[in-house]
Amino acid sequence: MLPEKSKMVVGACQTYFTEKTVGGRPFQLVDVNLQKRNFVGIQFVIWCGGSWIKNNGGNFFVALQRVLPIRKVNGYSNGIVKWLLDEISQREKEAERSLMHRFNIATELTERCKAEGELGLVGILVWMRLMRCRHLTWNKNYNVKPREISEAQDRFTNLLQRIYLNQPNDREIVRLIVSFVGRGGQGDVGQRIRDEILMVQRNNDCKGGMMEEWHQKLHNNSSPDDVVICEALLNYLRAGFKLDVYWKTLHAHGLTKEKLASYDRPIVSEPCFRMEAKEGLIRDLTMYLKTLKAVHSGVELESAIDSCLAPSLNNQGFATADRVNVYGALSLKLQDCLNFVKTHIGDERIGPLMEKLLESRIEIRPLLLTPHRLAKELLFLDLALASAVRTTMERGLKDLNFANPPEIMFFISLVLESLCLSTVKNEDLIYCTKDWYRASESHKSGDAQWALQTKAILDRLQIILSDRAVDLQIKIQPSAEYLGKLLGIGKTTD
Repeated sequence: MLPEKSKMVVGACQTYFTEKTVGGRPFQLVDVNLQKRNFVGIQFVIWCGGSWIKNNGGNFFVALQRVLPIRKVNGYSNGIVKWLLDEISQREKEAERSLMHRFNIATELTERCKAEGELGLVGILVWMRLMRCRHLTWNKNYNVKPREISEAQDRFTNLLQRIYLNQPNDREIVRLIVSFVGRGGQGDVGQRIRDEILMVQRNNDCKGGMMEEWHQKLHNNSSPDDVVICEALLNYLRAGFKLDVYWKTLHAHGLTKEKLASYDRPIVSEPCFRMEAKEGLIRDLTMYLKTLKAVHSGVELESAIDSCLAPSLNNQGFATADRVNVYGALSLKLQDCLNFVKTHIGDERIGPLMEKLLESRIEIRPLLLTPHRLAKELLFLDLALASAVRTTMERGLKDLNFANPPEIMFFISLVLESLCLSTVKNEDLIYCTKDWYRASESHKSGDAQWALQTKAILDRLQIILSDRAVDLQIKIQPSAEYLGKLLGIGKTTD
């Protein structure tokens, strides 16, 4: 599709204008045949008389896609599935009884709204987001076993995984929904929450006070809050029984004294342990945290890796019991990458870790697109790996040498490739990523032409990412506003 009088240069296409005369008036043009391909737009700069003509120092951009105005119905965008949001609101009183009720209702409504396409899933996404942010009640006057919660989660996430497989265009929305819901699990996965807290208490002689209150809360209605409470206890123990560390951990995740006291089985006491119990509690609570995360923290990396490398547990106490070896379900390369990630996740030098995170995602990619016996576990693992790419990059930014362009470009390449693996309809992102790799390979210090071409790629990326953000906002905001109003959730609610 190169225009006439064109040639490819590194990272760009160079085209000479063709002179035309219409009505006795001369002008110059470039005729580009887009071949009916769905491009977002075209960027360009003009070389004339030995100098560049630019748009305020940047590239000119001509949009090729028409943005349709959003029509309003009764003050809301018509981009909502009204019956779904109305029913979510009507059934919230039932859903707030427990997470078991909420996930069972979510499974039913998601099954019913599949024919609504993406907007139906957006409604479920908004509801799950409001739940995860604690704008909605997780438990109210209802006693439910952790096993029953995890089984309800399991049914919901199994349905989401099937939608992910069978509805390719909806995968980005499904990934967002899944990120707000724990993995769940049938059989003994949820029941271990009840059993193992008793073992922690018995092994370390801490059967009263705060631990007994937490034990009663766990038996009555376990929730993702329990992951935070367990982490707070571990930080308190490791800091030498400092209560301010305990409260700092809780507050960082939105848990206050008032919130703890509001549970159906309230937690009103502060932790108080014997000094000689410290090491045993750290050991046992560390193992217990893995059990809690296995149910409630779907995108926590270590738990996600363990669920794929050894998903079947023979319950013999803690989560370290003998496991059925199912490594044969995964390639040797993926196993090696995951074991490397698990061992080196905290390394200061992030380069090798970033490469293994990305290699893991590349190996997982084809498994996500076809039926697989670990399909759901692999989806949660891919979400955890994508999150780790972001957090690892953020953590390592301070140590990067920004005076060394090849190093910076290398890490940008990894982030771009990871982004491509998370998105659908990503042709423009893929083209930019390929151009970025070519620019990285052709780097020349002090080369103005190379710099202009590289900046052009960055400008294209900025436009693509901005357009994607706007597109998501247009899809999600109407449902968020409508359901938020129905549920009485204000814009300023924390």
